[in-house]
Amino acid sequence: MQAAPKRGLLYEASFEKNLVYVFGTLHVGKAEFYPLNVATIRALTSSAFLVVEADILDQAAVAKTITEFAMLASSSSLDRYVTPIVMNKVTRLLEKYQFPKERAVQMKPWMLASTLAALEAKHSGYDPGWATEAFLLGVAGPLKKPVIEMEGLSFQFEIHNQLSVEEQLAFLEETVDEIEKGTAGRRMTALAEAWARASADDLEKARQDVRQSQSSYGRFFNTKVLDERNATMAAHIGDYLHSGKRHFVAVGVLHLVGEKNIIDLLKGRGYLVREL
Repeated sequence: MQAAPKRGLLYEASFEKNLVYVFGTLHVGKAEFYPLNVATIRALTSSAFLVVEADILDQAAVAKTITEFAMLASSSSLDRYVTPIVMNKVTRLLEKYQFPKERAVQMKPWMLASTLAALEAKHSGYDPGWATEAFLLGVAGPLKKPVIEMEGLSFQFEIHNQLSVEEQLAFLEETVDEIEKGTAGRRMTALAEAWARASADDLEKARQDVRQSQSSYGRFFNTKVLDERNATMAAHIGDYLHSGKRHFVAVGVLHLVGEKNIIDLLKGRGYLVREL
């Protein structure tokens, strides 16, 4: 830990004598990214609570939420919605990743798109099993540190359930095409390596790349997944600051860079924020 380099972005927000730490995470990772450095671990261990977007360690609860919010009705199947051309492309990717097709075709199109993106990240060397949140939760567990879910998986899934069937299918097709072209892998590598170097400039570039997307899902992602959630997250962090209890807040690093990011929103609320 003493020799560990800085990863991600770590901020300290203060109001009067109250402190909250805000840390930008990566939802995939590598074993070599850990442990995190002393400053980050010290911030976590000195906090009364760990706050995450969603608690991903309870696999039974995760599976239940996926079944409830991200799967098609048992009487339905993805084959009914996608064109044969897209289905053939999906099938080739599933074979590449050795992922069971019978499970994939039961997923809603947005869930399958997200799953394929995660499988491609893993294929590129970045495993969701090494997500920063998993490491932080692993540290908090033995310390008996209470964990607060800022959103929960069901909330995050419901955001994507707002997409129409047509929009979900477009998202799936865009994802498949980006994986085939290598764009998805390059984008994930750029984001992961920027996080690993704690490079705010390169993380900003990654956010701009997302911001400039002209696809239907790109616009949805910018507005619903980032901008609107940033405003809600900043409000939650404001509540934590007023609680008198120190919180360590871990959110995806893209929420901390670019336009309308959480850090700027906190400063706009009058809080003192500094990078550590």
